[in-house]
Amino acid sequence: MKRLLIGAAICCTLTATVTSCKKQTIEERTEVQEGSDIRRGQVPPNNDEGKVGDYYINETTYEIYGPKTAQGWGVAVKFGSAHNESSKIRSGAGAPSPNEGYEGDWYIDLENKVLYGPKTSNQWGTGISLGKNTNNGTNQTPDSELPNYRLSSDRTILLYWSNPKTQVLDMNQIAELANVETIAEGAFARKRALKKVTIGNNVTKFEGAVFEGDLYLEEIVFGTQGKLRAIDVDAFARCYSLKKVTLPNGLQQLGYNAFAECIGLKEVTVPSSCEAILGLAFEKCTALTQVTLNEGLQQIQEGVFKGCTALQKVVFPASLTLMGDNPFEDSSVTEITFKGDVPQMNGQFIPVNITKIYVLPAYLNNYKNSPHFAEIKDMIEPLN
Repeated sequence: MKRLLIGAAICCTLTATVTSCKKQTIEERTEVQEGSDIRRGQVPPNNDEGKVGDYYINETTYEIYGPKTAQGWGVAVKFGSAHNESSKIRSGAGAPSPNEGYEGDWYIDLENKVLYGPKTSNQWGTGISLGKNTNNGTNQTPDSELPNYRLSSDRTILLYWSNPKTQVLDMNQIAELANVETIAEGAFARKRALKKVTIGNNVTKFEGAVFEGDLYLEEIVFGTQGKLRAIDVDAFARCYSLKKVTLPNGLQQLGYNAFAECIGLKEVTVPSSCEAILGLAFEKCTALTQVTLNEGLQQIQEGVFKGCTALQKVVFPASLTLMGDNPFEDSSVTEITFKGDVPQMNGQFIPVNITKIYVLPAYLNNYKNSPHFAEIKDMIEPLN
């Protein structure tokens, strides 16, 4: 099997066509095969550049073109960002094995013209078609000819969004999608072009990993009817471009790992209808600085704010009755406010960087006498 390992697309000092007979670093360049070269530059390619079958990486925009056809380079597919500078692009004939490459790497299947990545948890995912594929279209296929979605037989479940070129979608503007009640697991996962989605007003549930790995998703607009009840595990995990999220009224539960590793996320608002935030919901949201937890929230589970290194303050509503194990592990939170009585602690409460805990005067003694706060009772002060 002929394979290629090339450096990260952002390494702008690397030039010239990159080809290889065997797995090796970009500095070692030899011929792969006619019409499968991987070229690179700082601007989009000219149509007179390269051979039919070649690929082209724009190092400025983190996009890949190809395989080139007789008609030209076609439409680019976004494949990376400044967040994965150490990532590498590999290639070979056939799909990659789970043992191939490292976390964050990408892989081009030259035989089937499919781009895989970024690799996470030893999984390459399903890949993005870069060439002719009757199910997904090609980069040269007009948008109007591409299939957009698949629904369940009763038309209430959106099973999959299949158009890889979609950038903006309003489910309410498409009659069939306006009636969808459930968005199935992974329905929009790893869509590299997707920037904004407006959720249908009749959607009541997100299953797991619905938008997982949508690196360029900037905005999610929830339905206005308040019907969404649950957002499941990994729903928005690794959506690097999300900046602000206002969860909808009516939501009752935010799932495990729901926004994990959303490294661009700065602000989150949780509505009063939400009763539970499950474990690691905001793990490694390293830009998160503002969290609004409204009255009505009853429990947060383990490690909810683990690794939130920009977060300084958190205010818990009076309705909070249960707190999971070590919610602030590896975070930078220094100040906590409890507006209610001592919640049940389901595990350890480790202060890490916490220096101040504010509570209402009516509950001051309860907190100071609680065994969970015994070692840090001197940090507890009455809230004015």
